[in-house]
Amino acid sequence: MKVVFFGSSDFVIQVLESLNETQTVLAVITTPDAPVGRKKTLTETPVAEAAKKLKLPVLKFESLKTVETLTELSELQADIFVVASYGKIIPQTILNLPQFGVINIHPSLLPIYRGPTPIQTALRNGDTTTGVSIIKMDAEVDHGPLLGQTSTNIEPNETFRGLSLRLFGLSIPLLNQALSECEAGTSKPTEQDHVNATFTKSLAKEDGQIDWSEPADKIFNQFRAYDPWPGLWTKWDGQFLKILDCKPSDMASKSSPGTVIEPNSVVCGNGTTLTLISVQIEGKQPTDIQSFIRGHKSFVGSQLL
Repeated sequence: MKVVFFGSSDFVIQVLESLNETQTVLAVITTPDAPVGRKKTLTETPVAEAAKKLKLPVLKFESLKTVETLTELSELQADIFVVASYGKIIPQTILNLPQFGVINIHPSLLPIYRGPTPIQTALRNGDTTTGVSIIKMDAEVDHGPLLGQTSTNIEPNETFRGLSLRLFGLSIPLLNQALSECEAGTSKPTEQDHVNATFTKSLAKEDGQIDWSEPADKIFNQFRAYDPWPGLWTKWDGQFLKILDCKPSDMASKSSPGTVIEPNSVVCGNGTTLTLISVQIEGKQPTDIQSFIRGHKSFVGSQLL
């Protein structure tokens, strides 16, 4: 079929590559270039870079609500649109364009975890199972009928990036089947159980701040969910300290939560402890925790906030 792909994140490049092998991709729609890094350099999305390597046309609409955008998409005369981690809400006027509608890949077992952060929410909550859903989009967020779904276990140390790559990889055979059924006219969409729907929220930097009164396993889940953004962070000596890598420790302590104890752990709620592996103090380069402690003699025994 003639497909237009909407996507932005690097972990959906594999979906685009698969579509390019099995369908006719007319164009790739991605979000506009955005400032990245300390120098705020305008940078293309990973999907834009991948599409150019595949020699596919790339469109970056500032708004999906203009007449010009609607006209340009209409002129492509696509059979179907496929959306995966795009980053913008698609209005009904665009959903109405293709003959077979718009398919969305959503990385959760819908109706659980509708909204923008399903993977982060599953990891933050310590879930052991998740999945991916293929839906036909309608006017409401992640509300449309199911065209396919599969579940998978979440590994104990799996982080956002690794799980994202794995889930969108699992979506590829489901997507191929859904496209085939749409083209053959054998698709049988299944209404979601809307009564049991749950919703996720957008993330802010504050979500990465550690509450040291929480048990170590919950803080570790926070790290898994928010790596790389907003990251896991705390305050030490009046500065932001990013926790770049960590793991729960078997060691127990009666010290107050937030206390740094030897050799490289922090006391958490219920006497549990979190071992620090690598960190980054505000304005400095990342470093392993042993090097950080050697350069900051007052760190062990201090209090993290």
